[in-house]
Amino acid sequence: MEPKTITSSWGAVKAVISASSAFRSQGTNVGNSNGGWTTFSKADRADLKISFEGLESENYYVTVPCPFVWFKLFLFGADGAQTSHIELFANNKGNIFCNKGGSKNWHGGQRTDFSLAQVCASGSSSVQIRIEKDAQHVAIYSGEDQLYRKAFGAGDGDCGVASARVTTQVWDNAAQLFLGLETISAFPRIPFSKEKNIDIKVSFDGAEDYYVKVPCPFVW
Repeated sequence: MEPKTITSSWGAVKAVISASSAFRSQGTNVGNSNGGWTTFSKADRADLKISFEGLESENYYVTVPCPFVWFKLFLFGADGAQTSHIELFANNKGNIFCNKGGSKNWHGGQRTDFSLAQVCASGSSSVQIRIEKDAQHVAIYSGEDQLYRKAFGAGDGDCGVASARVTTQVWDNAAQLFLGLETISAFPRIPFSKEKNIDIKVSFDGAEDYYVKVPCPFVW
């Protein structure tokens, strides 16, 4: 794809812009803090400190072999306590655990089992899915297709708490999976102002996403 150019208009004070490539079928600009992918397996769990500061939601990208491989993501808050987990244990089944949720009769919280659309299509060797979470909901996507969504309510305990750490678990002895995180910190930040416009070439694989950090009171 040919690079495109973005330029800035003027403002009264300095602002910051970051450009990211939204993940679809490739891993461009999606990864942990060094912009890469983290490999994980049954024998080698991933254990990452994470921050989604400046983003509207937490996004976890998982590349899963087909036939589908059972895996789980454990999420922890800033205080170190587990807040939730998201588990896919079959091609069309999973569960979510909310610490301190519901009747608290499952490890101090509530586990909700769910069914979802088929993750691995017939003939696929692997699939890349995105798990999106914020204070209001969790959703699972394959490309643009939403496979599952759960809205959080008063009975969902810590599920809406922001995550500061993620760990993984896999049950297949031979399978190797990949975890990517979309964070603004992985992208270059470029200051601009009335005196210093920017004019840079950019290239995107998929949707174009631009992040602009603006001072308040709001600056034109």
